[in-house]
Amino acid sequence: WQTTAPAGVQYRVAINDIPIDTMTTPTYTVTGLEGGKQYHVAVGIIGNEGCGYSTTRTILRTPCTTQINLPLQETFDDIAVDSIPPCWLMSKNYDDPESSPRITGNYFHSAARSMLMGCGSNDVAGHFSIVATPPVNQSGTWMITLRVRASHNNTRLLVGIADTAMQSLALSGFTSLATVEVQNNMMWESHTVRIPVAVAGKRLALVMQQGM
Repeated sequence: WQTTAPAGVQYRVAINDIPIDTMTTPTYTVTGLEGGKQYHVAVGIIGNEGCGYSTTRTILRTPCTTQINLPLQETFDDIAVDSIPPCWLMSKNYDDPESSPRITGNYFHSAARSMLMGCGSNDVAGHFSIVATPPVNQSGTWMITLRVRASHNNTRLLVGIADTAMQSLALSGFTSLATVEVQNNMMWESHTVRIPVAVAGKRLALVMQQGM
């Protein structure tokens, strides 16, 4: 990393807000990471009041070669709360960790887990979160059946495909194929969406968007 600190200062590296090591040079090799997972990395200077860890955490995604076979049924029941499934990707364009895409046990349709996709806590138009599966292994066109529940007004769910190479998961790497207008009635709705294009080698992706 780049730094303007004088020589001899001591740095501390944290992974997912847990300190893992200290060093005196601005370079560090992280070991023991699992494939297909997302990590938040932060660096700080020890003993420098008012500095602490860097305010902007770096998102590190380890490589994953997993592909999914269709048809796929995902209930998220065996995925740990506050995580995402292995080799899935997620991102957002707002600074609100409480509504980051993640598995939750607080809201679910008929099982113990669901995927929580937020748009931030302030209902700002244009805020979105996105999750994407590992690349699909089969050719052909398919359908997606999902159950969704909204707790805010002006919320819509975009269903589409994502570029397998994208790292930031910005919407520029996402192709919307259908829009699900979600009712704000706190009730679970069932929707079926046709995917009219070949999905082999692509990621299936969901975008929750606010105020559009």
